Amino acid sequence: MADLPFFWQSVVVILTAGGLIYLLQAISGKTELDAVIAYLQVLGTFR
Repeated sequence: MADLPFFWQSVVVILTAGGLIYLLQAISGKTELDAVIAYLQVLGTFR
């Protein structure tokens, strides 16, 4: 991961975040906005 250019790291992070949001959406059956909010709350707990 460290040897990748910053641009590709960003792409990987965005794709990973998108995948997690999609999974949250599928599991919860909620809207995308709810999934994004839940994802941000999860991120907040790790800081």
